[in-house]
Amino acid sequence: MINTLENDDEHLVHLCFCDEAPNILDDEFIKGKKYLSFSRGMPLGITHGDTAIIFNRSKLESKGYNFTNIEYTREFLDKNPLLKEHICAGDFDINNIRKYLKKRIKELKKLKAGIEKIKYCRKQLKSYEQKDIVPLILNACSREKESVLCDTCMDFEMEDIDAIICSSRTVHKYYPLPERYISKITYIHDYFPAKYAMFSPLQEYWEDLETYYNTVTAGAPIIDAYIHQMYHYTYQLALNIDASMMASIEPKPVMELSTLFEKAFMVLPKLDKSTKIDFSDKLLNKRILYGNESPELEKYIRTETDKILSEDLV
Repeated sequence: MINTLENDDEHLVHLCFCDEAPNILDDEFIKGKKYLSFSRGMPLGITHGDTAIIFNRSKLESKGYNFTNIEYTREFLDKNPLLKEHICAGDFDINNIRKYLKKRIKELKKLKAGIEKIKYCRKQLKSYEQKDIVPLILNACSREKESVLCDTCMDFEMEDIDAIICSSRTVHKYYPLPERYISKITYIHDYFPAKYAMFSPLQEYWEDLETYYNTVTAGAPIIDAYIHQMYHYTYQLALNIDASMMASIEPKPVMELSTLFEKAFMVLPKLDKSTKIDFSDKLLNKRILYGNESPELEKYIRTETDKILSEDLV
């Protein structure tokens, strides 16, 4: 049976970056600040990392871990002030958002990315001048489909993990995962672009994904909806044997990258979170999945990489 985009209550997805995943899996331990965050099924927006570790919720709960499903309503947040701070603070600080959007507009102008994308960012910037931004925040947060563990850490065993989704084998040249997890890994690159048996339930699922993300893109043209679709598509293949039999696989070997992009992998752990999200998107998605070798992309990667390396020399 093919799942839907609705919450998957059987699985808890923890997203992290490729440089973080080896330690998490090797130590069989996740540590957070106040809470550990998971999504009920694959989140609708892929923003917190490129590697999805898919836990079996029932197995974790049998060990005594209790998870709280977030309800994205004012009433729920008012009753749970600590969770409200966890959800809405930091990433959704108005000043941080405005700063990010202004930076994004400048980048789009340099890249000549199109007037629609620039207009969208300006519209967002304007919307955050409203007095009541709670609806905007809740709408953005709801894409996480979040469930939290009200603790700062969690031990797990390999058997608690049903699958791991990674962008490509190339990342493991630089950040290899423990060998014992190899059988659990599904690579997006192997199915990129999406390939499926015609007139199959998997094709219908892909069409549902397209319908949903076309709506998202219409309202937010700067989002790379195809990458989001591929995460959901690969999520189905990783957990559903019947679905995987309806897809065509083309195992992709490790790519040979230029010195510039090899250096980019080296600096990943040193980037702050907001920069890392954008940086990894361009490195893993644009360069590796899309095969983008444009001068604009190389210029961005070189600028960010040199900035970090120069700071190390100070």
